[in-house]
Amino acid sequence: MFDVDLYLKPVLEDDALLFSLDDILESVMHDQNLENGLGSDPSKADEHDAFQRITDLEAQLQQLQSQFANYRLAVGKTLDERWDDREGNNAASTTSEQQTHRDDDSHYFESYAYNGMILSSILMLTLCGSLRSVICRYS
Repeated sequence: MFDVDLYLKPVLEDDALLFSLDDILESVMHDQNLENGLGSDPSKADEHDAFQRITDLEAQLQQLQSQFANYRLAVGKTLDERWDDREGNNAASTTSEQQTHRDDDSHYFESYAYNGMILSSILMLTLCGSLRSVICRYS
C-alpha cells in the first residue's frame, strides 16, 4: 500500500513543516542582507538587524505609552463624570426621600395602590385584626 509515492505527496507544495525552519530562516536572512547591501558578512547583518529591531521596539513602546496615557485620561474623566452624576443624584434623592418620608403608615397602603387585589387584602387583614383586638379587649 505505501510502496507507491502517490500517498507521500504533500498537500501544500511549499509546506514549511516538511522543511527545516532554520534553513528557511537562514535563506530569508541571507536574501534580506543582499537586499540591504550588507553582503555576506554575518556580523554586520546581525548588528544591523539588532539595531533595526531595537528602533522598532522603541517606537512601538512610545506608541503604547502614549495610548496608555490617553486611556488613563479617558477613564479618569469618565469616572469623574459618573461620580459627579451619582453624587448629584444621591443629593436629589435624599431631599426627595426626606420630603416623602412620613411617620404615619398612610404611604404603606399607597405603595400597593397599583395592584387592587393586594390593596384589598391588606385593608381587610388590617380591618379584621383591628376588629379582633377590639372584641378581645372588650369581651
